[in-house]
Amino acid sequence: MRLLYKMSIGYFLRYLISSILFFVLILELLDVFQNLWRYINNGVPLRQILHVAVLYFPKCVVFSLPISVLFSIAYTLGNLYANNELIAVFGCGVSLYKFVFPFILIGLLLSVGSFWFEEKVVIRTYREKGELTYDLLNSKRNYNNANVTIIDHPHDRIYHADYYNDTEHTLSNVVITENDGSGWPVRLDANVAEWNEDGRCWVFHNVTIFKWDPAQELYVMTQNRVFTDPSYDQTPDSFRNISRNVEEMDMEAARAWIATLRKAGLPFRETLAEYYKRFSFTFTPLIVALISIAFTGKFRKNVLLMSLLSSMMIAAGYYILQMVLMLFAKMGYIPPIVGAWGALCTFIVLSLIMLKNADT
Repeated sequence: MRLLYKMSIGYFLRYLISSILFFVLILELLDVFQNLWRYINNGVPLRQILHVAVLYFPKCVVFSLPISVLFSIAYTLGNLYANNELIAVFGCGVSLYKFVFPFILIGLLLSVGSFWFEEKVVIRTYREKGELTYDLLNSKRNYNNANVTIIDHPHDRIYHADYYNDTEHTLSNVVITENDGSGWPVRLDANVAEWNEDGRCWVFHNVTIFKWDPAQELYVMTQNRVFTDPSYDQTPDSFRNISRNVEEMDMEAARAWIATLRKAGLPFRETLAEYYKRFSFTFTPLIVALISIAFTGKFRKNVLLMSLLSSMMIAAGYYILQMVLMLFAKMGYIPPIVGAWGALCTFIVLSLIMLKNADT
């Protein structure tokens, strides 16, 4: 049995490496040709283009891994079946489930490994690739924001500023309205607010505060040249004109960004769905391994072509379903966790049904 496992795994690994390189090449070429005319217009040298391709390589490997696993297992088992080798294996009393156990184990190991690879390598290189591409194409990111309004739920406050300067971390013409628990709103007006990194709070200049005085039954106005309070701790990131990409953040940074969006009252469903999707995508190699095993014995002729076509069709179906569910999650029709895990759970059920009816 050990010799049989060694033979089948050897075939699989050879096809896996070849297919990963093939799909990575396609993704790299698509990325290069997508920006080719912009590279030419900006006079980007070839070595810089190659540098971008190298930084994009780890991300391409992660994208290519699921479909490569699907194709490699389907082609390996299809070849063995077409050559009547699987018939001999089954005739010796070895069940399909026992024979394919190493492929399932490899799918599980690749799932765990891809998650670690994503966290330790892909996120950093993909972020560097994006920054380098922006620099080469002279696309400057501007995080300044005008007419910005933020809701601070924990303190029951609403911030409004005419302008946010991200370089200096300042707010201009600030108006803050909050509920102090008395039932009457408190308003703070300031010409300028500066972020104090040491105190992790805002420092307001030329401040006017309007607060209800129950004894006089009227609003009392107080003025201060400088005013600060540690509770005014809404971070500058909340005021940025930005749509941050979760794919460029590690898990800790992604959780912090989602918490910031929640606290500021900004839309967070899309970011939360992408965060959940990172976990669900990890198990894709395992699911496609189960599906490809279920294709055992389906193709006797043109095994290479049929394995490739079936792999592409199943992968397309999976990604289309995931795309639709993610879109519904971002629009609020379904919870973010359903949008992220729905396609995976659907294909788990599909793979188990197909595996149960597989030829053995």
